[in-house]
Amino acid sequence: MVKISDPHGSLKSILSDKMEGENDLGKFNITRISNRQYIAMVINYKCQVSRIATENGCFITSASRENNDMILWTVVGVDSESIKNMVRALRDEGCYAEKIATYIPDFTPTLTIKQEKALRMAFDAGYYEIPRKNNIHDLCKRNGLSPSTFDVTLRTAEKKIVSYYLQGNKDNIVDRRH
Repeated sequence: MVKISDPHGSLKSILSDKMEGENDLGKFNITRISNRQYIAMVINYKCQVSRIATENGCFITSASRENNDMILWTVVGVDSESIKNMVRALRDEGCYAEKIATYIPDFTPTLTIKQEKALRMAFDAGYYEIPRKNNIHDLCKRNGLSPSTFDVTLRTAEKKIVSYYLQGNKDNIVDRRH
């Protein structure tokens, strides 16, 4: 699984919202998840490590060569047991495998295209200014949108962003009541 970031929107003309393909080497599936991000699922039939990762419910997210013969793989698994099973299966196949570290990856919330448009529209129209330059009804009237649908879309986007911020900073939030 590969996350593809496209900050300048240059892939839009090359990739459609959903693409897939297969040949004797493997198969792929690319899905656009926001205006500037795609997720690609790739299965390589010829790669022993890829096959073992897939069989154990793991994903290879990156690989880098160190020296001439050692490759460091970054692997994501649903739990530590799936990683252990993958390492064991690699060893059973005669591959040198060692778990070096475990970490919790940084999660970035992904907004749908509709959520991103709603958030951008509200921001650009001054909805978040103090005092507000526009309210939900003004935004919807100008853009021919349903206020209830727009409100739910906007609040869902806001919730994702606020949750991401609070989860990532829970140790840094200061209790000011003392």
